[in-house]
Amino acid sequence: MTTEEADLFNLYFQKNTAYYQDKLAKYKQGKKYTFNVFAFLFGLFWFIYRKMYLEAFAFIIFVVATSFLEEIIAIATNENSNLFVSVITTFSIAIITGFFGNNLYLQKAIKTITYAKTGLPDEAQIKKYIKQKGGVSYLFLIVLALAIIFFFIYNNEF
Repeated sequence: MTTEEADLFNLYFQKNTAYYQDKLAKYKQGKKYTFNVFAFLFGLFWFIYRKMYLEAFAFIIFVVATSFLEEIIAIATNENSNLFVSVITTFSIAIITGFFGNNLYLQKAIKTITYAKTGLPDEAQIKKYIKQKGGVSYLFLIVLALAIIFFFIYNNEF
């Protein structure tokens, strides 16, 4: 990777650049799936923090679908093992997110940088676009946290 390309990726990553440069090097060497502890622990919040909004939406759809599947299993088995199934499902989703998080993030970074280099006319616009699309977002993270708190208060489950 050239110095110019590394600088563009650093501009995209903005936070934890050394970590993501290491993961990018492994990705380019063929090790596509590396574990991300923060994606494992925080799932949806990590996607939002890293501006991966489409992936966050897909994550929500996946979690909702597995919740419906849990209910179907609980009804079909007619057992009180719903808590066990829920814990196993939640842990499985967290592991999947931990292993796929870096891959999805790096794919998005590569796609964004490739688009910027081929679709924008000059270096200033390329850097501006990459910086805007990359980095992290606290605003949407706060909005999500407030929405969850509001949901629990509204449903009297807080």
